[in-house]
Amino acid sequence: MAEPDIQSKIEEAVSRGDYPDRKAAIAGLMKQLIDYQKGMLKGQGAGNPVDEIEKLRDEKWKALMEKAGGDDEKALRLYIEEIKRSASN
Repeated sequence: MAEPDIQSKIEEAVSRGDYPDRKAAIAGLMKQLIDYQKGMLKGQGAGNPVDEIEKLRDEKWKALMEKAGGDDEKALRLYIEEIKRSASN
């Protein structure tokens, strides 16, 4: 899988008017990645209800934000890397 150019995706989303600013674009793009991840998990057993996935996502995002020193963009990059690893397994 090719490395996405995160900065250009964020700028592109803002310039298209999809989001009012970079922070909103980061949050929106992260939600898209989460939806993608949920799709990957769908059907992998009864132990993965949406509420549980949301709880895990919240915990993971808090941990990524801490690891990234509070930098949204760095946390998003870390999250993308985790999704890539999940997709390749």
